[in-house]
Amino acid sequence: MRYSKDMLLESSSGFMMPFELGKDDTVPVILDFGQQIHPNTGETFFHRGVDLALADAPLYALATGTVKGVGDEGLHGKFILISYGSYEVEYGHLSSYSVSYGDTVQAGEQLAKSGSFFHIGVRFQGKDLNPFEFLDMIYSNIKSLKTCKKTHTPFMDDLGTIVPSSYDEDMEEIEKMMIRWLPTYYNEVNNKTYTPSSRVSEGIQLLLAEAAEENLYYEVYPTVSNPLGLSKRGINVASKMLDLMIEDFLAFVVLRHNVYIESWDKERRKSFSEGMVKDGLLVDPLQDLQADIRSYDIQREASIYFNTSGERVWTKSWFNGSEKGEPAIEITRDMAIKFKNNEITRDTWLGRYYPKQMQNVKRAVTEARMQAFGIKQ
Repeated sequence: MRYSKDMLLESSSGFMMPFELGKDDTVPVILDFGQQIHPNTGETFFHRGVDLALADAPLYALATGTVKGVGDEGLHGKFILISYGSYEVEYGHLSSYSVSYGDTVQAGEQLAKSGSFFHIGVRFQGKDLNPFEFLDMIYSNIKSLKTCKKTHTPFMDDLGTIVPSSYDEDMEEIEKMMIRWLPTYYNEVNNKTYTPSSRVSEGIQLLLAEAAEENLYYEVYPTVSNPLGLSKRGINVASKMLDLMIEDFLAFVVLRHNVYIESWDKERRKSFSEGMVKDGLLVDPLQDLQADIRSYDIQREASIYFNTSGERVWTKSWFNGSEKGEPAIEITRDMAIKFKNNEITRDTWLGRYYPKQMQNVKRAVTEARMQAFGIKQ
């Protein structure tokens, strides 16, 4: 299936297949998706899901979602219906389920148990979708989240060794960041709301050209996790490419969420931010500040906003009349309530969430005052 950009699924809790299988286990398909012959009546009909010979098996949530329906009906017996963004996934012919309408579920959370067999149906924006194609996307997302895993890189299966990275020491934390933000990163890259720096893009292109020149492609059979078919000979190229991919992902997280790897000290964070400035990803909006000499001040504003469910809240700020403003930062509901009730002053709030910008404001205001009084540094 060819996925469109709006079909990409995001999940803050990662992804999980609906049931677990051993390495060599297989599950027979009882009734496939689409035009089928009914096993009891012999009539041709359109089957809107897939029936699998999976008896008495635990069934799990595929991603972060919301329970939209539970019950017992004639067609699929006991069932649950989970909404994952624009997708709705039905589990049917269940022996039991443990969720209720309105519950929020996380990837890997056990929801139900199959009966004598298992039915799964998928709809995207109300239209039936082949469950195998949807599960293929879920599986690809799972593989993507292992892209930088220290014990299992996307090339490890075929290279037979771990691809080294400059970020190996921080890989455990990077994996957690990827579980939360990698799907969003992919969405923004595909939708062109985020564009990698020209240095990263050109670096990857050069590596691809280098691999082609050295005939490194398709030395092994290409797979989803190793689409270029690289073998052990390509480990050096794979390592460099992995570094660029991780670097760009981390730049995206800093740009959108102001989050750095926790173990990095101030100097490492400063160095990474300076690299983003050189790459044109990060621009200090206060670098050309012109303070109003008459008031010795600089315009600055702050606001908060909630998501549609009211469960998450962000703060955003604007300095020096900037229309775009600073990147939004997720905050707690308690802090949002304090802001709304005016329990925190504007400058205290900005100093807490946008300390660098406020330092620049204070510096610019001080310089304006000195200029007004003819004082030279």
